[in-house]
Amino acid sequence: MRVLFIHSSTESLGLEYLSSSLKKRGHTTALLFEPFLFRSFRLDSRALDSSSASKLAAEAVAWKPDLVGFSVESDYFGWACEVTKEIKKLKAVPVVFGGIHPSSVPGLTLELSGADYVCAGEGEAAICELADCLDAGTAPDGIANLLGKGFNNPPRNLEENLDGLPFPDKNLFYEKFPRFASGSYSIITGRGCPNACSYCHNSAMRGLYQGKGRYLRRRSPENVINELLDAKALYGSRRISFVDDLFTENLPWLRAFLKEYKAKINLPFYCDVHPSFIDAERVSLLAEAGCSVVNMGIQTVDPAINSGKLNRRPCIEDAARAIKLFRGTGVFLFTNFMFGLPGQTTEELEKIAAFCAENKADFHDVNWLRYYPGTKIMETAKADGILSAGEAVEINRAEKFLPYAHGGHSYSPERARLRNLVFLFNLLPGKAAGKLLSWKFYRFLPALDLRGPAVAACLLVKKYLLGKKNPYPNFSISDIAAYYFHFTFKALFSGRGG
Repeated sequence: MRVLFIHSSTESLGLEYLSSSLKKRGHTTALLFEPFLFRSFRLDSRALDSSSASKLAAEAVAWKPDLVGFSVESDYFGWACEVTKEIKKLKAVPVVFGGIHPSSVPGLTLELSGADYVCAGEGEAAICELADCLDAGTAPDGIANLLGKGFNNPPRNLEENLDGLPFPDKNLFYEKFPRFASGSYSIITGRGCPNACSYCHNSAMRGLYQGKGRYLRRRSPENVINELLDAKALYGSRRISFVDDLFTENLPWLRAFLKEYKAKINLPFYCDVHPSFIDAERVSLLAEAGCSVVNMGIQTVDPAINSGKLNRRPCIEDAARAIKLFRGTGVFLFTNFMFGLPGQTTEELEKIAAFCAENKADFHDVNWLRYYPGTKIMETAKADGILSAGEAVEINRAEKFLPYAHGGHSYSPERARLRNLVFLFNLLPGKAAGKLLSWKFYRFLPALDLRGPAVAACLLVKKYLLGKKNPYPNFSISDIAAYYFHFTFKALFSGRGG
């Protein structure tokens, strides 16, 4: 059976796992990729966006698929619906939607999307069974995790043996843009998260899989190393990006894995960490194994908001300690805060800025709160009167493109000016930063988003003046430039980027 995936903007590990699982069952897969050069996390300019749902649909139908699949995030749900509508005009090919947005609001997705099926939750087994049924001409209405017209099946138990899954089909995306694998090879060593932060998809997924098995699972160190050995041999990957929600949670696993990683892979790598799972031993393990950059979520300095509104572990003291531990290690430290959380006042935002001035990381980042369907923070915001019932419905229907890097649901000019001051702090000594904050200097800054230039300036300074090599979370500056050049060139000579 011929299965065509359609995706936009970024590599999708989820689709790569689906593709390898389908190929293992004897099916054929391919990808249509929409690069969205001007409608993405990196850059949002509708005036420059030249994407066309009808052209993409025509390409999809020309491939003669037996099944079309989308992995959908909320910001691209409307686009996926448009493409599906155009496909259906040309051919009555079955379409399935999966991913985090459909998993959070499966019934609404089936109603709005025009898709024939919706997969809620992890999809390897479900899509293989769906393809098998369609290939055999039998009804797929008994498949767990799957919704369709007239049936709504519960999720199956979570897959416990992640080592039993085939390695992700990197060629699916590599053929569209080689640096997806050669620049920084993205890999996940487990599934799930020990936390259930109210703004995160894990709060929704934990609800979906309640009573369906152990939510946090890990691949064996040997299994991960074998995939990375393939990455070095097949793609010449120069860096590794571990995109687990929390990489350092399991200390015995971390000890065993990083020992093997240093001996057999020995490439610079990136990972995400949480302040409560950072200590002197973990920092030492990361640094010695070649970690070049970490991203640490802090989000707020207010304990009441942290534990009450966000359902996060108390972490501000842990965060200050972790920042000190990373100093002098050669590891580039990003931190993350959010502006616009329920209960946040201007005074609280200034306290975040003060923390950033006093506790110098390599880059203190600030993003906007973006409400996502199924997350507990939506209920908090409704109870606090921040979100109306109508606004909540709009979020569930994903009617707007609102990535958290470009304003989300919490942008205001005043917050944007203070956010820009925090970005400025990254290039200033702590005392100077503190003075500017005491003078409320942010009142004189523009509200224009300065994140991109600030990140670029910090990366270049830390790399070339302070010797912090490969200080990039995933794509480097040169990778991003290559992405834009590659797809612009393709669009000029083929009429479409992917």
